[in-house]
Amino acid sequence: MANPNIEGVSQAAVLTGGTMGAMVGNSASEKVGFHGSTGAVQHAAITAVTLSGTYASDYAALQTAVNALITALKETGYTA
Repeated sequence: MANPNIEGVSQAAVLTGGTMGAMVGNSASEKVGFHGSTGAVQHAAITAVTLSGTYASDYAALQTAVNALITALKETGYTA
């Protein structure tokens, strides 16, 4: 394969010409970054939060899930 990097392009479009769409990162271990951030691998699944019954007043699970989302968004460059 020749140079796989696209350099010196001010704008680029990814057109597939079909209905399958486009993919960035072929596996969970491939790093992806946006807006100049260093790429990061796919984060582990974030456990669904349920606050009911005995745990209805336990906000620690909710805090953990929200913090995991924030970390994932920051590491991929979606937010500062």
